[in-house]
Amino acid sequence: MMGVDKSKRIDWIDVAKALAIILVVFGHASKKTSWVQPDFIVYTIYSFHMALFFVLSGWTFKYKENLIEIKSTCCIKVKRLGGVFALWRP
Repeated sequence: MMGVDKSKRIDWIDVAKALAIILVVFGHASKKTSWVQPDFIVYTIYSFHMALFFVLSGWTFKYKENLIEIKSTCCIKVKRLGGVFALWRP
């Protein structure tokens, strides 16, 4: 990541977020196919994977106290994600 001070990152949170992302992909992929048996594995993953990801992401969110900074940060993120959405959309 560009501009991120590695000394301020918390390793176990990075690992947990990576695990949550893998579980999201696994959960969605297994719903589209029948290669995962039994179904309780999928239901177990669905019971916590998104909550885990959101909790960890919220924990590491950097709050901006200045309203102008919040607006500019939101605009940057919307532009960045909007471009990806426009390209990825079927």
